[in-house]
Amino acid sequence: MVIAMVWGWAGMLTHIYFFKKIYQMNYKTISALTVQLLCLTMLVALPLQAQAEKLAYVDGRRLIDEAPQGQDETKILEQNFSERNRELKGKIESFKAQESELQKNAVLLSAEEHQSKVDTLRDLQRTLQREQQNYNEDYTRSRNQGLARLEKLIFAVIIELAEQENIDLVVQQAVYASRGIDFTDRVLEELKKRYSQQ
Repeated sequence: MVIAMVWGWAGMLTHIYFFKKIYQMNYKTISALTVQLLCLTMLVALPLQAQAEKLAYVDGRRLIDEAPQGQDETKILEQNFSERNRELKGKIESFKAQESELQKNAVLLSAEEHQSKVDTLRDLQRTLQREQQNYNEDYTRSRNQGLARLEKLIFAVIIELAEQENIDLVVQQAVYASRGIDFTDRVLEELKKRYSQQ
């Protein structure tokens, strides 16, 4: 009984001493201890969580460049705009030839003839600039539409394969990804397979 009382008093004194020490600590020290405990808990928990998740990485640029569907989109785009591009280049060359001829023959022309030709060339230049701008806008719009179709297909294939292979997370941008989680070849293989079945 005496021993139990001594242990009881010793325990009580220890608790009083411990709480007194905590009370004497300032707020910053307590905050620092809390942060350290939180970090320690996270360090223990993160590896356990990472083991539970299956991660994969895809190189989006490579998928777009190497997918046969993307190469088809590029060919179609070039075919659709090749004639218009050729015509525009022809008009620009014609304009440059007229401009060069005017510079050569400027001294042979009267002031009125020279001014008339300068005005005509200026109007032609403005027209060509508008045509060039319209061409660029149409080309960019068509390219972006083709790219959007390709990206939609690639994303659908990635999602389908990830679900089949029980992958929890697929990332497209990373500072570093090991070959072990690189999923790009698998996606390319599926895209080529689907292309050959068309």
